[in-house]
Amino acid sequence: MSLTFNAPRNVKISVDGQPFKKLAFTAQVDNLAEGQRFSFVVNDINGSKTYNVRRLPADFPTWTTERTGTPQAEPPPD
Repeated sequence: MSLTFNAPRNVKISVDGQPFKKLAFTAQVDNLAEGQRFSFVVNDINGSKTYNVRRLPADFPTWTTERTGTPQAEPPPD
């Protein structure tokens, strides 16, 4: 699996335990079996945050949504 990142100058990203990188780059996560996960860590001036990504099984159910009517915004507060 190939992931492409385009981070601001003050942000560093580590994918699946690889060294941190800056700006625009592509990272590879190979041999990810169904149900397995990997993580990526984003470091910025506010600290560090970890995100997890899991590969769904081939038989994962699909679903769709349908919006009926015309969406309307709430009126602004007085």
